[in-house]
Amino acid sequence: MMSGPFTSLFSVSIQVVRVKPMGFSRIALSICVLVSSNQLASAGLFLIDFCAGTQARCLGSAPDWDAFTSAFPGEEFVLTDWSEGGADDDVIMTLVPNDDEGLLNMWPNHTSPPDEGSEVNGIEVPLEALADYWYRNPDTAGFSALLQFEGLDPGQYDVMVFEGRVTDGFQEGKIWVGDEDGSGEPDEANTGNFALSEFKTVGVTIDEDELLFYRHLEDGSGGISGMIIQSTAPRTPGDYNGDNVVDATDVDLQAAAMQVPNPDLSIFDEDGDGAVNNKDRSIWVHDHVGTWFGDADLNREFNSGDLVSVFTTGKYESGERAGWSEGDWNGDLLFDSTDFVAAFTDGGYEQGPPRDNANVVPEPASLMPLMVGLTAIASRRRHVRWQIS
Repeated sequence: MMSGPFTSLFSVSIQVVRVKPMGFSRIALSICVLVSSNQLASAGLFLIDFCAGTQARCLGSAPDWDAFTSAFPGEEFVLTDWSEGGADDDVIMTLVPNDDEGLLNMWPNHTSPPDEGSEVNGIEVPLEALADYWYRNPDTAGFSALLQFEGLDPGQYDVMVFEGRVTDGFQEGKIWVGDEDGSGEPDEANTGNFALSEFKTVGVTIDEDELLFYRHLEDGSGGISGMIIQSTAPRTPGDYNGDNVVDATDVDLQAAAMQVPNPDLSIFDEDGDGAVNNKDRSIWVHDHVGTWFGDADLNREFNSGDLVSVFTTGKYESGERAGWSEGDWNGDLLFDSTDFVAAFTDGGYEQGPPRDNANVVPEPASLMPLMVGLTAIASRRRHVRWQIS
């Protein structure tokens, strides 16, 4: 079973059936696939718990996060890329020395922790990450501490900061991108108030040789519990699991995201309307792959071969979870008559690869014999299966 900082989105199982027709045995293999949503992230996911271990000032280390007890000026920390594949493995976080303000360190504390963890953008934030925090030592209000992040791959990122302490009502800081000297620092705080487990996000674009910076603005109370640095764009449009291939695995992940209350909008919300739905699915099918609904094998054509293929899986009207190649074209994780409505309404049956003016829906009469035959086969397959299971 896969594990990681994300909750699992779905599982697929195929039942084992032993059949003894005509005196010989045939065994269908049993497969159980658990897909962890850490496959959803593209290269560049860094999860940082500011306070580690079980010593007096920390309440534990967040599992599957980088957790650090404290930081001293000039101290470097190698960060883990928790995304699928973990390709960005040379990122270093450093507490920048600041002798002018008498900075001693970033020190841990755990005053008034919350009762439970949280979740943001589909990422599980354990209680251990929220329960404690770093503050600037000495904690003189009006002074600051600077963290720099070197080695992030060029690209767009969301940088999220948060504090879990329930008795501190205000925390803010500065997040920006600049050269090694910290150029480009904003004049005012730009995170918004991230106290009370309010996750605040600043989007940045990092170019070659640029560094990311976070300035902690000390106010004498509370601090920063954690930080999430997440790449906001898949490597290839439609490649949701970051394996550099746009295929049925990606659209099945999208379907799973359509069924959960808090999907990762930064990955699946293609049209930016704040939801993951069939409009986003249409963008994946038509724009990213350039095909039709109903194209089970994703060869850019929807024809009788696709219908035969999906009926052969035996999942039609079975209530079993199905993927794109098994007939789930409308994204509800099932294969039933609503998928045919989605496919034939799209107008691609026997039309070849999509064209800009291809909007012809085939005559129902021409499809009827094939659909009747395939439905009968599917019903017979289920009947036989139920008898021998």
